[in-house]
Amino acid sequence: MKFDEFRDEAEGTSRTLGRNFKVSLTFEGDGAFTDRTRVNLPMLPDELELSDKTVRVTRGYIDHEASGHQRHTDLDSMDAIHDWATRENKHAVPKIANAMEDIRIEPRVIREYPGSKKNLEATTDAVCQLFLADYATEGGENYDPEIWESKLPMLPLVMTWIGRKIAGYESKALDECLSKIDPDIRREAEKWATEAMACEDTWSIFSLAKRCFAENYEEEKEEEEEQSGTEPTDKKGGGGEGKGDNEGEEGNQPNVGEIANTETETKGEDIVEIDPSIVIQKMFDNEARIGKAGGKFRSYSNARDIVVTRKGCHFMNGKKYRHGKWEKRLSQPASDYGAHVQALGNVIGTMKRKLERGLADKVARGRDTGKEYGALDTRRLVQAYAGMPNVYWTPEDVPDMNTAVELLIDLSGSMSGFKVHTAMLTTICLCEALNSIGIPFEVTGFSSDGTLNTWNRADASRFHRIDNECYFVFKDFSDSLRESKGSIASMRRCIVRNNCDGVSVAWSGRRLLKRPEAKKVMFVLSDGQPAFYVGNDVDREVAYQYLPDVVRGLGDRGIDLIGIGICDSAVGRYYPKYVVLSEVSDLPGEIMNQIAKMLLGERVVLDNSALLKASSLGHRRVA
Repeated sequence: MKFDEFRDEAEGTSRTLGRNFKVSLTFEGDGAFTDRTRVNLPMLPDELELSDKTVRVTRGYIDHEASGHQRHTDLDSMDAIHDWATRENKHAVPKIANAMEDIRIEPRVIREYPGSKKNLEATTDAVCQLFLADYATEGGENYDPEIWESKLPMLPLVMTWIGRKIAGYESKALDECLSKIDPDIRREAEKWATEAMACEDTWSIFSLAKRCFAENYEEEKEEEEEQSGTEPTDKKGGGGEGKGDNEGEEGNQPNVGEIANTETETKGEDIVEIDPSIVIQKMFDNEARIGKAGGKFRSYSNARDIVVTRKGCHFMNGKKYRHGKWEKRLSQPASDYGAHVQALGNVIGTMKRKLERGLADKVARGRDTGKEYGALDTRRLVQAYAGMPNVYWTPEDVPDMNTAVELLIDLSGSMSGFKVHTAMLTTICLCEALNSIGIPFEVTGFSSDGTLNTWNRADASRFHRIDNECYFVFKDFSDSLRESKGSIASMRRCIVRNNCDGVSVAWSGRRLLKRPEAKKVMFVLSDGQPAFYVGNDVDREVAYQYLPDVVRGLGDRGIDLIGIGICDSAVGRYYPKYVVLSEVSDLPGEIMNQIAKMLLGERVVLDNSALLKASSLGHRRVA
């Protein structure tokens, strides 16, 4: 699976979870991590091929973090656990609680989304493989030949192994780990894992983790102190003058405002933890190395790219963007659209008639004439009167147009003024013509939003695209033209800043590829070449070559693209099929012929000189 396909899939899942559970998934930079607000994955080149294993393991990581912790873990309680452990100087407790919480939530995820089990199994297997390579293999970074008999460092990790085995996970690496661990440690871990899986909530896990700590780690510490002949310390780690022994004990919520006691730490600070994000990081780094990502176009992030519709504005992962009323830019009244249609009457009328005649010609080819049976062909009445037998016709199947169209408009700063006005009028003409013959279509626009840029970030210098894109959806495929007229008439208000055409054409192309129609056509209205910030530590030629690479890639995936140069012929550098439009009055001529051929097929010939003459357009500019 290509990275852009996987990212779209993951972001779709994130949008669903985000609406219901306020979960955020982002793709940004090089790092894999999770925090209270989001799950982040590294950003790779769109066309980079991901292995099936990487896809499965990453899906499991998302299921664990987003569907699991973000939905079923009380994050406030987890914060309280860490605060309590810092104050009480019992830093092993959060690690024990984390392990217990992991195996408590995963069965709940599987019950809600049965398909997630395979993903979680893949992630578990990858985590166990990393442990075996790192701790149990000579030469590993943390190699320890006695690790299998080390109870205190290993107990929480073995709990997760046991819990996942109880849940029915199938994993060779998991089985290998369990077969090597000391039987006494395994029995102890099984007792705690069983209790953890029965807990109802995170706070119950906290109580259980404290009890596990007291029965294992504190008892071990007391035994060591007795053997060394030192004075036993109280539960604060101090010498006998501490606060009440019952403070922070089971059933009493910790006071997170107290100052932490940082005296001698308790046993268990060397607990072995294998963070799944480390596994994901290693796998993505490996994919980047194998796929030679350094030579491919790579965005720093799409996490801050925004999509603007008349109903609102949101980030790519579905999270609402609250820092500006962008949607108000799409609030022109529909009457403005109507005024433009009235002014463009002759142009639109000619275009409609051309398309309708082309469509009629396409349908006419569905008559198999010259038959001796069937329906009487009214065009052969003279022959019929003369007694000719072959004056009948039968219907011949003609493939349905089955076409979807994407109109994508460049809204960068250089398009301001007359150019964007021309692009808007051209879009209105095309919308009216497409609507008249019933072809489903979408109208979108693109630019980079200077208020969201990350170009000054040091960690972004290794990426080709470090600006954030802003996408406008003037008319979605599911919208009617009637309800989208005001948005389309607002196009002049949506000019922003730079333009990273390759990223935007790829985004729009992915939307079009999701359509069920067999034939997919995209028109890109632009005045020139891409212009966007590029990182300092990358090959700039890769950035400049990205748009033609995207155009070629979408063509290979079945999309017919045509660049419409708005008062500029630069589109010819990037689009094999292109036309240059200097005035809207140019539309009904050769430009419309090319458009009709893409929509109706190469065999359609629109020689409607009489219509052009009747329209009396001449070379008059429509503006």
